[in-house]
Amino acid sequence: GSGRSPPLWPRLAAECRAAFDACSEARVLVVCTESQSTDATPEAIALAAHALCQEQAGTVPVLSSISFGPQSSERLAALSELSAWSGGLSFNVSDVGTLQPAAEGLLAYSFNSQMRRNDFEERRQSYAKKQALRTCFLPLPRIVLLDAASPDTALVEASLAKLLRDTGHVAFDGTCPSESLLAVLSDTSLALPR
Repeated sequence: GSGRSPPLWPRLAAECRAAFDACSEARVLVVCTESQSTDATPEAIALAAHALCQEQAGTVPVLSSISFGPQSSERLAALSELSAWSGGLSFNVSDVGTLQPAAEGLLAYSFNSQMRRNDFEERRQSYAKKQALRTCFLPLPRIVLLDAASPDTALVEASLAKLLRDTGHVAFDGTCPSESLLAVLSDTSLALPR
């Protein structure tokens, strides 16, 4: 053989299938160490989400991710969205000092026996609202349907309709930052405490 392990997402789908055969839920931690891995590209992650959703007949595992070292912002955004979509969390560990808090956060949220399915569903609901506003980075399938009668859905729809209706009245050019924004961005006197 070539020595290269099989791609991550098909292996994960097979493991999740086995887990769902044995119990009603699965929690997965995806560890990303190679910044050049083809498994963590936004395209691969979007395809994986669609495959997981179809493979598991709508029952998606709770995916959390932790990446180490420098990663492109597109990869981090894709991992973050995949995690939020499935109900999990996403962390990037850029230096040794952030490893312990990231590990503690993952342990407390993803692998705590006290966490109930509703806790993960709340995160999925939040992502579904983002999908309704069409502000997502990735084209992921909908796994949570918002209740049309819920106040949140009505608020999202009303906000979106107002935004679309009022767009012609607001003079805003997103490509050119204003002078006040440039002043804030160029201010180097503020140092955040470590």
